[in-house]
Amino acid sequence: MHAYALIHQPIDATAMPKGVMGSLQLWGQDGLFAVVEPKLQIDDVQKDNETLLNAVLTHDRVICELFQKTTVLPLRFNSFLPPEALLTDLTVNRQHYLSCLDQLDGKAEYTVKLIPIPFKEEPISGEMKGKEYFLAKKQLNLAAQQWQEQQIFQLEQITQSFAEQYPIHVNLEMHQIYLLGDRCNLNKVTNILTQVQNANKCWQLSISEPLPPFHFVQ
Repeated sequence: MHAYALIHQPIDATAMPKGVMGSLQLWGQDGLFAVVEPKLQIDDVQKDNETLLNAVLTHDRVICELFQKTTVLPLRFNSFLPPEALLTDLTVNRQHYLSCLDQLDGKAEYTVKLIPIPFKEEPISGEMKGKEYFLAKKQLNLAAQQWQEQQIFQLEQITQSFAEQYPIHVNLEMHQIYLLGDRCNLNKVTNILTQVQNANKCWQLSISEPLPPFHFVQ
């Protein structure tokens, strides 16, 4: 059995997304349900790389489609477990899961992408020779170094600015910041993004559409 997400509102079977190999079902009761694909096993998706990749993409797609209908608590792709283990987990951790769903209600994840703007190198005049040329080259290298230092400083400023407004998760290697904001108030998020962009000219910022809270699941 594969579990995709936890929800607190039942969804009609006819409105359920399609899973990797078949239909999905709800397991649970009293305001806490797991969306599962009962017949899908780990061996089914590990046959080859193409099958595994398709299963991972389907996992994310199902969560995104569920997110369009209700509040979701996304589960990791490796959530393969026997039915009795799932039911036990829902019982033992019921209050924790319900609390998480309450905290995520009305919220969405936004991915802020940060693209470093390259240093604009002014060409050195071909008429410069000797000491004059090496002095110009030294000044150019210094300006490039100062630009890089400014980018590092502004990256910290950008992170701090968003952290003052929202819960965030940072992936510096990918130059991405994930923030948890109001699902129905994209204007507020974009306005803050514009303010941060105007104050940090060494970076180009963009923001995603509202997404399930993949990076805010404990």
